[in-house]
Amino acid sequence: MSYLAIDGNVIPFIKGEEEKIDAELNKMLGRQFPDKFEPWGRPVYVTTTRVPVKYGHMAVIHAVLTKDVDTEYIINRLSRFRSLPQERELPTAPKEPIKVINRIDAPQPARDLDPMAVSVGRVSIRNRVLRLVALGDNLVRGAAGITVLTLETMKALNIL
Repeated sequence: MSYLAIDGNVIPFIKGEEEKIDAELNKMLGRQFPDKFEPWGRPVYVTTTRVPVKYGHMAVIHAVLTKDVDTEYIINRLSRFRSLPQERELPTAPKEPIKVINRIDAPQPARDLDPMAVSVGRVSIRNRVLRLVALGDNLVRGAAGITVLTLETMKALNIL
């Protein structure tokens, strides 16, 4: 998208981002068993909006819960999330892939953007609907950094 199309403007859609966030959230909130992984499998409603900032993609996410849980449970699950890159301590893997920020005005690209982690804020639950705001670095994590981390993961799994 050209700079002229976005300067002083907000574009309420980023191609492919909403589907990716839906899939990733279902992984993050899923369950790992000794012999299989079970995705969370709940409806997730994501809106991504392009805003003229230098770096960062932000999404407001609403997910329908099937049982009553409290906000602390969700924050704990997000904060504790780890996967193979963290378990294997791969060089570019963030130690904390999801950073939950406990400020009412978080996350913000100018304050909370982490090159390889996702910053999450405004976590709340109302009438079994989880709402959170997620921020990711679209240049490092979204492009170059994730490519390097993918290659490190493939090497760790002896695929390369």
